[in-house]
Amino acid sequence: MARMPACANRACSRPPARAGSTGVVAVCAVHSQHEHSACHVLLSGIVHLAVVACRRLLSCVVLAAVTIVGTGCRATFGSTADSGPTIARPGAPAPDFSLSVLDGGTQDLLRERGNVVLLNFWATWCIPCREEMPELQRLADDLRGQQFTLLTIDLQEDAASINAFRTELGLRLPVLLDEDGEVTRSYGVRALPATFLIDQRGVLRQQRLGPLAQGDGETPWTRSWIARQVQAFLELVASSGAVRSV
Repeated sequence: MARMPACANRACSRPPARAGSTGVVAVCAVHSQHEHSACHVLLSGIVHLAVVACRRLLSCVVLAAVTIVGTGCRATFGSTADSGPTIARPGAPAPDFSLSVLDGGTQDLLRERGNVVLLNFWATWCIPCREEMPELQRLADDLRGQQFTLLTIDLQEDAASINAFRTELGLRLPVLLDEDGEVTRSYGVRALPATFLIDQRGVLRQQRLGPLAQGDGETPWTRSWIARQVQAFLELVASSGAVRSV
């Protein structure tokens, strides 16, 4: 197995091999005083870890092209990542699923019909996931009592690791367990974190492949922007009365 490239001032960690069976890329921004670089890790349970050597300006490229956006980073992929009838697409019904919940029981997406749903795919080894989780918890707290559900979907990790992570960050968000990575694949997720906004009819409306944004409410994919989108969906349905819970 090839060794990880050494990136100065990096904010990325090497995930466990088990998480790589879906081919998910961990994308982490690396910052120094004069340089910005990106360290990308392609994990595969079928093929060995492929790494292209770090360039002089600390730009580590691993089988994916990444564009740095603000202080975060966003992965872009070829057409194979976006093709196929099972891949989630904005404007189409969000792929249904039924997953075990960390605290017990199961959760079906269909059960949330009538609520606006925010899905967040993550893992404990993902540095951007760790950074945005407190914002997601605050979002859920802000919208408590509304017809809104925030579901986090962990990619192929054990309960002990997840519980330790939740305790450390003081999280109360429900965690669904994608133990075989099938739901992650059905949403076309190739990088973590990834976030999807689903309306009350179960239609996928917005998606963010990368970390949440920083900024004010006018900046897409900040916490306040998401809250405004949710409120807009709720007000639209309240005025039309078109959606009923299933």
